[in-house]
Amino acid sequence: MMVRALSLDLRTRLAAALKEGMTVRAAAKRFGVSAATAVCIGQLDRLGKGLMPAKIGG
Repeated sequence: MMVRALSLDLRTRLAAALKEGMTVRAAAKRFGVSAATAVCIGQLDRLGKGLMPAKIGG
């Protein structure tokens, strides 16, 4: 199975839900991602690093 980055739309909606006060676990369950992914996206948003997916692989 090949790994794919999450869409920018999904990342944006997840970050918005976290900003509105939704818990990480609830947001992860709502959008069908892991809690770790939700944490990482929330951190990127809070630090202002942008939500664009990084390059996968070499």
